[in-house]
Amino acid sequence: MKGRVVPPAASEIRPTVSRNAWRILQVFALALLWLGLYRQVLVALTSTWWVHDAFSYGFLVLPISLFVAWTKRQQLAQLPVKPAHGLGVLVTGMAAALLMVSEAGAILLLAEISLIVMLWGLVLALLGTRFLKALWFPLGYLCFLFPFVGEVVLAWNWEFQLLTARMGVLILQSLSIAAHLDRNYIILPRLILKVASSCSGAHYLISILALAIPLAYLTLRRIGNQMTLVLFSLVIGIVANWIRVVFIGLWAYAGGEVVHGPFHMFQAISVAWVGYAGLLFCAWGLVRAEKRTADAGRLGHQAPPPTAVRDEQRLPADWTRSWAIAVAPLVSTMICLAVYQTGPVPLKRSLASFPSALGKWKEFRPGYEPPLFRAEKADEELHKIYLDIGGHKVHLYVAYFQYQKQEKEAVSHLMRLFHRNGQLLRLASAKEIVVVNRCWVTQGSQPYDVVFWYDFNGRLVANELEAKSATIWDAFTKGRTNGALVMIYSQAGPSGTEKCQPNHTESFALEVIPTLRNHLPS
Repeated sequence: MKGRVVPPAASEIRPTVSRNAWRILQVFALALLWLGLYRQVLVALTSTWWVHDAFSYGFLVLPISLFVAWTKRQQLAQLPVKPAHGLGVLVTGMAAALLMVSEAGAILLLAEISLIVMLWGLVLALLGTRFLKALWFPLGYLCFLFPFVGEVVLAWNWEFQLLTARMGVLILQSLSIAAHLDRNYIILPRLILKVASSCSGAHYLISILALAIPLAYLTLRRIGNQMTLVLFSLVIGIVANWIRVVFIGLWAYAGGEVVHGPFHMFQAISVAWVGYAGLLFCAWGLVRAEKRTADAGRLGHQAPPPTAVRDEQRLPADWTRSWAIAVAPLVSTMICLAVYQTGPVPLKRSLASFPSALGKWKEFRPGYEPPLFRAEKADEELHKIYLDIGGHKVHLYVAYFQYQKQEKEAVSHLMRLFHRNGQLLRLASAKEIVVVNRCWVTQGSQPYDVVFWYDFNGRLVANELEAKSATIWDAFTKGRTNGALVMIYSQAGPSGTEKCQPNHTESFALEVIPTLRNHLPS
């Protein structure tokens, strides 16, 4: 009969359904392999987002990235699937090498980079360069998952503290309030306000930037307008924090006493939401401006709607081969990591047997006194206090790791404060010259003179990068990743400068170095 639609035969439907189900199963298996390979990295990231408020925005990054990819579904439906096998193998191989090195040296940053690079390689191997180009933003935005993006901003935390305090004083003075500045302290008639690290605004700057970038990408089409919105978000993040500090100053000046605790948090949250509202308002204004320009230049005709390419036409005949090429680096890397396991390296002698007398220094045993710093998950620790003839007190802390892995490492993020405030120091004895770190840190109101270094099988290292390199070298050449952190510290003078105290830590370090060689592996 004319016009009658003949349905496809059942024999034609079954192969298509079966083929689609098989492809879905392949993609699901690939996702499971990727999750299994990077499970430790993902667990560490989740812990960081949960524990550190500065990085809590990480929970929103993946949903935003998936939403951006979903908005491109029509564009992706038009692209032919042309796997780039050679380029895909090269990129996934680079990702696998980065992951191996990160495991050997316990360098989480390399594992984080490997996670993103592996995704790029899988897209190339399965779908091709056109898909990678179309998905460049959602894949690139995943970098906000990692703390190192925020740490770039947090590296300027002290400068933001000083700027916030300075601008707070200027605004208060413009309101005829007697306010004075002393570094990061705002001096008011009845009290002194300290612009602490958490009040610098750097943490808020990261979160608003993580929101502004996808907002600009989704709502605006012109690069100039996108850059304007992102720059405006930075201005909002900085100025909003100034306003928060000014509000606290006004409240304190008016006689308010509750400037910390829940009230302080409520102020921070309120200002943050006002900042987000300002960002959305700016985006709305730029969208309207773009719409008016587009309406003025419209020619009056509409482009025909895109037509989707049939799945049978898009996927290549050798899809299973592409899938196997994508699976190969994941499986091989998992096998290598499972086979290559560095064993624990015990101490020559237990640190408990460390001598109680070192030259002119004798052990002093007061009541319990916690160390200035403690390494996480060390296999063995030593904390002793020594006095010399003149009664000068010095602390010795040693943390030894029989093996290192992610979140169990001698050179951890907890040591960044010491490295940031430190400088290299040359210790010269009759037998050798050793380079160590020296810094001044404050705990409470007490400054400390700190000398510290790392020991990797008899090799003394001061630099962070050199210490990680030494761990990687030992892992691949000796099959071991053991190491130790050695820290010596004493109370410093009021200003915490080298001129305020004798070099007790230096002289004691020269006694400790040869004695430790009898205990640490070489």
